[in-house]
Amino acid sequence: PAGANEPDVTISTDALTFLRLLSGTASAALLVLAGTIKVSGDEELALQTGGVFRGPGQEGVAVDPTALDAVQVAGVIAMAKDSHLQDVMRGGFRGVVLGEIFRRFPEYLDQRSADKLKLAACFKIGGGPNGDDRYLVEIDRGDVTITPEGEGKRSVTIALGGAEFLKLATGNLNPTIAFMKGKLKVKGDLASALARSGAVRIPSAKG
Repeated sequence: PAGANEPDVTISTDALTFLRLLSGTASAALLVLAGTIKVSGDEELALQTGGVFRGPGQEGVAVDPTALDAVQVAGVIAMAKDSHLQDVMRGGFRGVVLGEIFRRFPEYLDQRSADKLKLAACFKIGGGPNGDDRYLVEIDRGDVTITPEGEGKRSVTIALGGAEFLKLATGNLNPTIAFMKGKLKVKGDLASALARSGAVRIPSAKG
């Protein structure tokens, strides 16, 4: 039972979801993205806690972002409210989410298209607790280099909010429509941005 002391972190959900977690039939990470589990307080501590417990019948720990299925994540993001995604992307989970997206980036490169490309694109992702995050993505004839806070020459800078980036990275945001609505801004060589978009095939809930 909870004592009188203020907890470092509070994890809230309904009784049915709690039972699903205990039985190993639900993913804590996916439920956080969906907003079914609410985390207040020290979100980094919540991640660490989920990384030391193992659910019944599970081989891995309860929370392992590297084990998440990309298509399942895309499906959850498609159903989540924009306001919730904004909360996720300005809280303590932001670094893990961005790190995992860019870690997987080379896996989703269309090699035939990428073999013809040589470009450097900077993603400027807003809405963070400490300001913007920047990731430099360099594609050189099929070889990919990702540099957080990367400096140097870039042919194009793509700027958008954290929630919009999360939707873009999971196939839930059409970049052309987002650009026309002002949710995605491009500075530099627009053709390079289009070329980068055409070279990436990210698994999505839409197939």
